[in-house]
Amino acid sequence: MRIRLESPASKLAVSLAVFGLLFPYSWLSWSRYKAASLAQLDDRASLERAVIMQPGDADYHEHLARHLLYVDQDASRSSHEYQVAATLNPYDAQSWLGVAQSELILGNESASLEAIHRALSVDPQTPSVAWESGNLLVALNNVDAALGQFRFVIANDPSMLIQGLQLIRRLEASPSKAAELALPPDPATHLVFMNMLIQKGELDGAKQVWKVVTKLHQPVVPSQTFYYFNALIAAKDFDAANEYWKELAAMSPDVARLQIAGNLIRNASFEFPILDGGFDWRYQPSPQIDLQNETSDTHEGHRSLLATFHGQRTSELGMGQFILLDPNTRYRFRGFLKSNLQAANGVRFSLVDLRDQKHLFDTNESVSDLQWKEYSAEFTSGADTRLTVLFIGRSGTSLISGNVLVDDLRLERVER
Repeated sequence: MRIRLESPASKLAVSLAVFGLLFPYSWLSWSRYKAASLAQLDDRASLERAVIMQPGDADYHEHLARHLLYVDQDASRSSHEYQVAATLNPYDAQSWLGVAQSELILGNESASLEAIHRALSVDPQTPSVAWESGNLLVALNNVDAALGQFRFVIANDPSMLIQGLQLIRRLEASPSKAAELALPPDPATHLVFMNMLIQKGELDGAKQVWKVVTKLHQPVVPSQTFYYFNALIAAKDFDAANEYWKELAAMSPDVARLQIAGNLIRNASFEFPILDGGFDWRYQPSPQIDLQNETSDTHEGHRSLLATFHGQRTSELGMGQFILLDPNTRYRFRGFLKSNLQAANGVRFSLVDLRDQKHLFDTNESVSDLQWKEYSAEFTSGADTRLTVLFIGRSGTSLISGNVLVDDLRLERVER
């Protein structure tokens, strides 16, 4: 069906009808564009005009509220605009947090706390909301509740870990309480906290956190704890270091399997990978020596340690192990060597008291033992002996080449 518009009146009528239909949409589009343009100017007058042009848009009210709060420092008007924004969009946590901030400045603590709760109820899964809520709770002197929010942040935003831990330490004087209330229940985070405390010289605080770690009953990667062991050794807190190792063994099968009843040497037959820390063997790589596990030639068991020298001057294999002894106690050592060396000085076992660098024993040297041979010693520890180190080394630094195998070491108390 066709409508013929031949007269000027009919054409005008249709034009007016079309204009009447299109004008609301045109006005709406123009006002939205104009409001967006004004908001980008980011000054109070422009933001107020944007709110007037789009009174139902929560974003413009929130944008104006931020300007009023942080630029004009008008907390009263800011609170009003934030509340309008929250009414228009009650699921926007940032608007509720704005209300909380404004009401806090105005001294309305109950209103501020209520707004924080509203923000957390509408958005409980966003770390930034939890972080801002936590800081507002701190300002309201609700520290325990704030620590709970920081705990969520640390658990869900790795980029906030260090900043979060530093804030937690400032807020809570007790490291153990901080660990229990503000750290997620994973050992890795606790260990980072311990490391931070140690770097600040707070070893006693690190001890408290370690006790919390042991109560988590979760596996721990041994290498991630060795800085704590080293700090205990440096502080000469040998009893704490010994207790730490026992507790670590309860959390790590890699540590538990190293100990044989009655033998003070861990991983004494080199059956397991070297942990390079704690009370296991420590290894310092050297281009002069190759160290590796050997499976084709052992004294007993499945593996031995094979050291190959490359004709250079060296005094030791680079292998050592810390061992705690009791003072004034008789001990017996044995170890097996098999060697094919070209050198004036072979390889031997030595135990050194780290307090005064005194050698508690040195075995004979193995140079050309083509069959496995036992090397042994007995000694009595000194009155002040506690921490010692067992070395596999030499008495001199002459040129040396060839290889030596090491296996089945044992250090035990001699019962009188």
